[in-house]
Amino acid sequence: MPSAATVLGWRRRDPLFDREMADAMALGRTRRDAFDPAVAKALLDRLSAGEALAAVVRDPAMPSWRRLRLWRATAPGFAEALGLQAEGKAGIRIQRLRERRRAFDQAAADRIIVGLNRGEGLRALLNGDPSLPSAATVARWRRENREFDALVRLILAAWARKRARARLFSEDLQEAVLARIVEGHSFNSLSRLPGMPCRKTLGKWVRTRPDFAREVAQACEDREDIFADQALEIALAGGPDAGRRVGRLRRQAVRLRNRPGRRRGA
Repeated sequence: MPSAATVLGWRRRDPLFDREMADAMALGRTRRDAFDPAVAKALLDRLSAGEALAAVVRDPAMPSWRRLRLWRATAPGFAEALGLQAEGKAGIRIQRLRERRRAFDQAAADRIIVGLNRGEGLRALLNGDPSLPSAATVARWRRENREFDALVRLILAAWARKRARARLFSEDLQEAVLARIVEGHSFNSLSRLPGMPCRKTLGKWVRTRPDFAREVAQACEDREDIFADQALEIALAGGPDAGRRVGRLRRQAVRLRNRPGRRRGA
């Protein structure tokens, strides 16, 4: 078969060949773009299972963004089903954004401090009381309120020192590890902090303690939400260095994408 450069040369030199080539490519594109009910059903099933549309269309077996727009325009039933999926996901996303934009509440912050002082884990504390903010909101409050952040850090550090003396896995140590992951640490950087287990020990816990592995996976998801929240705040605020700061966050998120316990290539 001739190379792409050769074919391009033929088209430039031969107008008839150029027209026939264009017609053949248009016909092929029309056939490829034809609505495929089986593929459409597979796409909707994946969305129903919780996959993001952006992730689905990256699959070569799924329609591209351009083909998806064409199907929405030419297949009303598919467009309606896709719209219902989008509305559901958008509603969830809007609710999460509203929660993450919750203004600092001193009363709620005081209850968090009291709970931490009692020895409750931050995640358990937040998950156990629907009136308290999410982990992403608490992370934003800590960025915006230095006094609140200093108190949380002081309490977590005190519990970390106590756990380090015991040198045994405990719920308190687990909470300290999860809190650091949410703050943006990897296992490697976490293991270099005073009072924290080494990287090998953390990896062993993920392999041998399913509950800990699940909590680490959730903490990694919370960390990604926080990065998204920070990027949104920077983008909304604007400024000459907004693009650079958002880029730095995205690079950090990419570096942390290989979560603990996840097999490479999985």
